[in-house]
Amino acid sequence: MVWLFACYFYGGINPISKDFSREKNPGWGKRPRAKDQAKGKGKGVMKIGVIGAGSWGTALAILLGQKGLPVSLWVRRTGLLEEIAETRINSDYLPDIFIPENIELTNDLEEAVRQKNLIILSVPSHALAALIREIKNFLGRHTIIVNTAKGLAEGSCRRLSQVITAELAPRGQVAVLSGPNHAEEVSRLLPTASVVASTEQAVAEKV
Repeated sequence: MVWLFACYFYGGINPISKDFSREKNPGWGKRPRAKDQAKGKGKGVMKIGVIGAGSWGTALAILLGQKGLPVSLWVRRTGLLEEIAETRINSDYLPDIFIPENIELTNDLEEAVRQKNLIILSVPSHALAALIREIKNFLGRHTIIVNTAKGLAEGSCRRLSQVITAELAPRGQVAVLSGPNHAEEVSRLLPTASVVASTEQAVAEKV
């Protein structure tokens, strides 16, 4: 059985104006307010690692960072990492979208994964199996893995969630995050919707 849950994303800018500049939205892309940052402190707070700084991975990191949650973003290319660190913009994938200052940037997979409660995988489908093998020893026993990549595994045509589960066996809690939405909408904090699926109800609800 697969459990499906709908999510509703919304951020605090004016979607009608369609002006996503810092001038029109002075709080956007800056460090969240103290009361929002407080959500990311203390016991029971979910620590999140986003693996992959493409458009979708960056958009999800922005969304979570704006909520004041402790988030790290793994950027594979050193040049892009340095650019984002300096400008707080991912010009390759989401130009003109500011990345909150509280999002930690790294190109060290162990740093991005270790001691995280939830890992979001936003890498191409063909790279997924190798990535799982690379990070599995850094994962906690109860870490939840959320896949956002589309497609099927090369050669076997298995679902990507099946690939992840097989690579992590016998441990691993796996969920899938899908649309209907676009990374550009989520990064601009526009109202949009998503669906989370998992074979475990508790995992789907937690995500």
